[in-house]
Amino acid sequence: MIHHGFQYKIGENVLIGGFNSNGNCKPGGFYICDLEDVCQWLNLHSKMRTICEVILFKESILVKQYRKYKTDRFILQNPLPIADFLEKHNLYKQAVQKRGIYIQYIANPSEEIQIMAIQEDWHAIKLIKNPSEKVQMVAIKRDGYAISHFENPSLEFRIEAVQQDGHSIRFIKNPSEEVQMAAVQKNGSAIEYIKNTSKEVQMAAVRNRGCAIEYIKNPPKEMQIAAVKQCGLAIKYIENPSEEVQIAAVQESAHSIGDLKNPSIEVQMAAVQRNGYVIGNISNPSEQVQMAAVMQNVNAIEHIKNPSKEVQMAAVMQNVHAIEHIKNPSKEVQMAANI
Repeated sequence: MIHHGFQYKIGENVLIGGFNSNGNCKPGGFYICDLEDVCQWLNLHSKMRTICEVILFKESILVKQYRKYKTDRFILQNPLPIADFLEKHNLYKQAVQKRGIYIQYIANPSEEIQIMAIQEDWHAIKLIKNPSEKVQMVAIKRDGYAISHFENPSLEFRIEAVQQDGHSIRFIKNPSEEVQMAAVQKNGSAIEYIKNTSKEVQMAAVRNRGCAIEYIKNPPKEMQIAAVKQCGLAIKYIENPSEEVQIAAVQESAHSIGDLKNPSIEVQMAAVQRNGYVIGNISNPSEQVQMAAVMQNVNAIEHIKNPSKEVQMAAVMQNVHAIEHIKNPSKEVQMAANI
């Protein structure tokens, strides 16, 4: 047994060199632990295979640290493989509660131990041979992706999986419409992993997450509207949206106007009436649009290049400090701002 260059042996082991009581996991001593803390260190390094019992000498130096001790000499005895050590000292529960994957050291673990392991880490399911339906369900409820480890799961398991995580449908072959619907109602973007979806499933997906429309070919206008009403930014996934769809998008999120090419005056107006600041995303806005923007938020004047005198006046009439954002204001505007 070699660790950090020291050859350990069954029997007496004495530190070579001076003992260093300072520092944590530093050279200058051997590290040991109490039986109750063994499971804390099972993953200390990948080559760990054996655990030994330790006997200290009367003259051993012993410094207590967090869940371990540092010493300069001891006797090693009764070396056992990890699995045998855990069994001998009845540490199964403690082991899997520390890390579920330690179930790999337990031969024929009980259903109780299996469940404890999965509750700590659902990935432990892949280390369990022929888990019962109860154990499988615990894993799925812990994380829907656990269904990827089961062959031909029942409808109940499939629905539970997608209700935990809609994206887990990617691991289900030929999901029924009921399963598809449950998946997209949990997470609309799960539709990315479903082939040949019905209009009902598609509509449920965009109502849950508007941007799911990215994965739907040739969505009808009503579906486009449902998508942008859920998330205005979904407009970027729609080819040649109608003015009606564009207006619905900017009404939900004014910033979505940044994804539109040559929006009409009506769309621009709807956007700035929702949030005046987005006028900065509109090229050459008309005076009408500028006026609507500053009426919605006077500070929008900061984002308007060369605002007309009327727009400047409307801004300072609402808040005299708006003049701070106007370059070269006219004397009339300055007077209105009491400058």
